[in-house]
Amino acid sequence: MSELTRRIIFAVIAAPASIAIVYFGDWALAILLSVLAALAAWELFRIARETGSYPIEPAGIGLAALVPIAIHAQRLGLYTLSLTVIVAIALLLFASAIPATSRGNAPVSRAILNSSHAASAARTESRIASAQSPK
Repeated sequence: MSELTRRIIFAVIAAPASIAIVYFGDWALAILLSVLAALAAWELFRIARETGSYPIEPAGIGLAALVPIAIHAQRLGLYTLSLTVIVAIALLLFASAIPATSRGNAPVSRAILNSSHAASAARTESRIASAQSPK
């Protein structure tokens, strides 16, 4: 079966299903949007991996899937969140797409530790050198 045939078959099935879900709305639409957001985040992270970045995938995909459901639940009055919490969730979602790498694809935390250890070692070496030098 050709790629075009598979795409047409999928469209024939998915188009009416999508229209029905949008028509009925409510939780069905929130779940559909959640699945689509998770798939989009997964695709974004897959592309990022191919470029040599290492985003925090589980957090990003989970937050992307959670946002439509959380917004719908708040709209229904199941809970209320302040604008600060909503912005914090959005920032977490965006931050999860930032690669956690630095020089040579080492994790940022390891690069920070290595640089602080290197600075500490350099200070120690300079103290030893100054103590051994004749006055």
